[in-house]
Amino acid sequence: MLLKKGVDPVLTGLTLTGNREKGGLPDNARRPDPYEIYQYTGIGVFRDDRLVGWLNDTESKAYNYITNHIYSTVLTVPCPHAPGNFVVEVTKSKIKIEPRIVDGEPRIRLVADTEGNIAEVACAADLKNQETFNDLEQAVMKLTKSRLLNGIQRVQKQYASDIFGFGEAFHRKYPKQWHQWKDDWNRQFQKLPVEIEQKYRLLHFGRMINPTDDHVKQEEQ
Repeated sequence: MLLKKGVDPVLTGLTLTGNREKGGLPDNARRPDPYEIYQYTGIGVFRDDRLVGWLNDTESKAYNYITNHIYSTVLTVPCPHAPGNFVVEVTKSKIKIEPRIVDGEPRIRLVADTEGNIAEVACAADLKNQETFNDLEQAVMKLTKSRLLNGIQRVQKQYASDIFGFGEAFHRKYPKQWHQWKDDWNRQFQKLPVEIEQKYRLLHFGRMINPTDDHVKQEEQ
């Protein structure tokens, strides 16, 4: 990635957690429950060959969505019309990067195709009601879109580092225009408009935590 134009490198973060003194002992590796372990902690952002900052867990997930490194993950979403949350298990995610040129300026459209299962519901929601089910689907889409855009904008404004490979997409589709932008791509990337088109399908039901009781109480009131 260091040798490519139009995409900047990233590096997975690791940290040690636990008891560092005991973790350095030889038997730490032989214990079923080690004193100290490694944990993944976000993604390091590079500009060229220099580390310029770190993405938090939510921003790192946005990066993984956009670069198609999501294979299975869970998402906790606020219920749209009742207190509580529901959990979606994402089972399929594919994002296509579509570069465009409008009035001589670069733009990006992300076309997201996602499937997921409702794994757990902890609010009053009649999942047999199609309108309610559609509302849950829209809530997932809204939250996902917001997190993707927030992740992109944070990288644009704070790091000016195209870790998503938008420039590489322009290089493939518009090589002549890319030749004009490539030496100043970091600045172009900072102001690059990004829009998201979503197709989101929720398929199955999972565990429900007291939604029926809560629904009955609301009706009685």
